[in-house]
Parts: sequence; C-alpha cells; structure tokens
Amino acid sequence: MTEEKEAGEGASLGVSHINIYRGLAASIGMVLQSVTPGCGAVGDIGLTLLRQAQTSGAVRTDVSFNDLIYVITAVSLAVEQEGASPQRVRSLRPQAWVIPSWHISHPDMLQLKRMLSQRLYPGPREVYATSLMAAKRLANRRLTSQLRSRDGHVVVRVAPDGAS
Repeated sequence: MTEEKEAGEGASLGVSHINIYRGLAASIGMVLQSVTPGCGAVGDIGLTLLRQAQTSGAVRTDVSFNDLIYVITAVSLAVEQEGASPQRVRSLRPQAWVIPSWHISHPDMLQLKRMLSQRLYPGPREVYATSLMAAKRLANRRLTSQLRSRDGHVVVRVAPDGAS
C-alpha cells in the first residue's frame, strides 16, 4: 500500500484522537535524551515500529529514526500554534482530546471551548488534561468542569492491528 493511499484512507475514516498544545515536541526531545530505562524503552519501541513499517513497505528504508523524530517534532510545533482552529476541529471531529496542561496558559480557554463545542461538530467527545493548575480550574470552572480528567497520566492503547 502506498503512503498516499494510506493517508487518504486515514482521512476518510476520520480521527478518533488528537493531542494539541505545547509539549509534544519538548517531551519527545526530553524522552530521547533521558537515560532512564523507561525513556530508553520509548526509543527502542520507536525504532522497532519504524523497522516494521519499513519491512511492510509503508516507510522507505532510507528513513532513519532521527528523521522520523524530526518530522514528528516539526508537525507538533506547527500544530501547537493554533491546534484547535474552528476549521481543524470541524474537519477532524476527534472523539478524544489529550491536553498536556503543564503551564498556567494550558488549556487556552478559546481552544477548550472549541474542543467542547457541539456547534463545530455534534456528538460525544472526551477531553483529558494532565496537571491542570488549580487557578486555571477555578477561573474557568464552566469549561474545566467538563474535562474527563484534570490530573494524572493519559495512556492511549491501540490494538495490534491499528484499530482503536
């Protein structure tokens, strides 16, 4: 299957999960530079997944793990500028949002309002935030009370065949 066909099929199926806000690019860099066993395992697993993708023909064999990290970082940096624009929210229609909320500015209330908006797309959705600061929670209770989580870790499990 070609990369173009895969991208088109993914777009037609819709997006079930999306992660926005500053943090992904920095998190990837921190994880890959860390010397802890858990962080080392992330790199090992990433390399294993890349090799599997190359073996299946989904990724060219000349793409290195570092190349992949650069692309992921570039995309995450581009998205975090206006991750939940009305057009993006309307077109992606995610069922779950994950917000790494490690700063007082996270989540941005306009962006959170868009994530929760039934006008942009109808239907259920869940918004998970990590480490939501108490001041943000209190000041914006109307929106933050709708979050499925406000503290802790979020683990996303994907079935072996890629279905969620």
